[in-house]
Amino acid sequence: MKIQDKEVPTVFQRKICWAALTGIALAVVILLVCSLLFGLGALFVVLEPVLLPVVIAGFFAYILSPCVALVQKRVTKRIWAVTTVMAAAGARMPVLSNKPHEVTEPMVRHIFPTVPFDVVLGFTPAFPRKPNPASMHHIAEQWGVSLEGITLVGDSLFDARCAENAGTSLVLVGWGYAADPAALRAWPAPVCETVQELETLLLGS
Repeated sequence: MKIQDKEVPTVFQRKICWAALTGIALAVVILLVCSLLFGLGALFVVLEPVLLPVVIAGFFAYILSPCVALVQKRVTKRIWAVTTVMAAAGARMPVLSNKPHEVTEPMVRHIFPTVPFDVVLGFTPAFPRKPNPASMHHIAEQWGVSLEGITLVGDSLFDARCAENAGTSLVLVGWGYAADPAALRAWPAPVCETVQELETLLLGS
């Protein structure tokens, strides 16, 4: 009597083997994911003093970005309008910044491409930063006018002291990069809180 050979492994055994291998692979993947999360958590705990402020700043920057863009668009347009009207009225306008000259000039030309600023000056070895009045003297000499006939519009005490050192008149604005409203109001000069106030003061309209 001959015993018929059976298939080894059987279909049922193969299913059991594949199920076991799948379970082992799934367990390894879960273990790796848990280890990765645990490692990232431990790393975050170590770096929390550095990462948390960055995350918060990034979140607020993302949330406030549309508001900032809207304000910047409106203010820049208004300033462009004021400077354009002043240029059309024959006013001569320089830009004087404490930022490096190689940054200041292309930035001003990019933001205000149609405004004919007579002089754009940033910091160079030849022209020390404000409140040193050397740059103001240079501008007055180029224009052939007295310093008393120049009005410096600034947003910081550096500008205020520069105007004082040079002997020019001064108008301060409260929305600039370096503006300190309390310190500016303590200075004996008009402080404009909006572009409209500056427009009224400079153009008398």
